[in-house]
Amino acid sequence: MASTAKKIWHVAWPLLVAFVLVPLTIILIYVSILWAISYFESTATQQEMTTTAMDVDKERIFDYIREHQTLPKSLSELPQSDGKIDGTRDGWGRPIIYTIGKNGFVTLVSLGSDGKPGGSGDAADMIQSFPTKDANGNWIVSVAPSK
Repeated sequence: MASTAKKIWHVAWPLLVAFVLVPLTIILIYVSILWAISYFESTATQQEMTTTAMDVDKERIFDYIREHQTLPKSLSELPQSDGKIDGTRDGWGRPIIYTIGKNGFVTLVSLGSDGKPGGSGDAADMIQSFPTKDANGNWIVSVAPSK
């Protein structure tokens, strides 16, 4: 009887490995990868998402200048960029405020978590300003590095 059990086990264990252990291992690896991706995606703060959105807006504004030799009247006029986020909303889902000052100086503003001017911590305003014209009044056509 023992030799029959050994013969069955000798045939069955490769099947056990092939049809149970290997698929289970693949499933565990897949679930682990999905968990890691979702964990790292969810760790971006609203401030980081806002900074990224403003950086993308800045790039898209310079894309617009290169194409039209003028500034867009609003962020909604900006061309979509392949593989880039929209950028018109901050990390809290509110529209980013876009203003044009003297000599094409652009300011992008997020009012923070409370949506009100001022504040501190998460509620602090986030502001990014940059020139779009040089000292001679010519359009700058490339993105200056963010500080």
